[in-house]
Amino acid sequence: MLNAWNERLGSWRVDWANQDKWHRQLEQLEQERSGMQEEAEQWLELLKKGQRDVDQLTRMSISNLFYTMLGKKANQLDEQQKEVVEATLKYDEAAKTVTDMSREIIDLEDKLRDLGNLEAEYTLIIQEKERLIHDTNSPMSQAIYEVVELLAEARGYLREVNEAIAAGDGVLHSLYLAQDSLGSAGRWGAWDMLGGGMISTAIKHSRINDSKEHIHDAQRRMRHFHKELKDIERHIEVHFDTGGILKFADFFFDGLIVDWVVQGRIRNSEEQVVTYSRKIAKIMEQLRTERGSWDNRLVILQKEYTTLIEEAK
Repeated sequence: MLNAWNERLGSWRVDWANQDKWHRQLEQLEQERSGMQEEAEQWLELLKKGQRDVDQLTRMSISNLFYTMLGKKANQLDEQQKEVVEATLKYDEAAKTVTDMSREIIDLEDKLRDLGNLEAEYTLIIQEKERLIHDTNSPMSQAIYEVVELLAEARGYLREVNEAIAAGDGVLHSLYLAQDSLGSAGRWGAWDMLGGGMISTAIKHSRINDSKEHIHDAQRRMRHFHKELKDIERHIEVHFDTGGILKFADFFFDGLIVDWVVQGRIRNSEEQVVTYSRKIAKIMEQLRTERGSWDNRLVILQKEYTTLIEEAK
């Protein structure tokens, strides 16, 4: 009976923590989506002012965009072309981000709806606790209850740390894919400079297009990672500086918009990805250290719980 109650309390604590977290995330996401919608509309207006075929531009891959703006062999953008490229790429990123956020909002609303009435569930759990404490046939005591509370808290926090680690691993995965794509683009670009022709140029642009998609995915994952870090910041003193990381896609675009076909720009962008990968990896190292210390704390609490149960029998 006591073990069943223990598991029930632990499950309720997970749901309660999730409810609190998902409410905060939902509110923040709705604000962020509103701001991103405004940003997308601003870039779209700039495109419309250029009196260009907006629908055609916003559907283009990077390869097609550059062929359209530059031709096959040009390697410089004039000022008007830079503005069009910037507006097209940043509108595309903002519009995709709005879509991502809308999906995340729907997912959070579904999760919250599935939780049910947690306040009523907690009332029943507390009533059962009181009954077990006063039941002479139960080993339950106030001391055991306090340890059970600490165990539930430790398990809940470890769950949050593990969720942050999983989110961070996702960010790193996307950044590594972007780094690989840019490295490939650089190698094909070097061949292109030696006279590789249309095929090498096309492959280079295709690899850059791949890297753009990976950066978008990394940015989406970074938003989730940032929110997971904010949750555990309330429990520990370590400060995770993710402000710049959240704007990484903007930095990535700004570094390339000037001229994406110049070889040096590809290399610079690859270096940016490496820099941010290292920043994330450093945070991941801190998280794994934190997880190790709480794993040890959980072992100690479990031993204390077992001792109290054995002594109560």
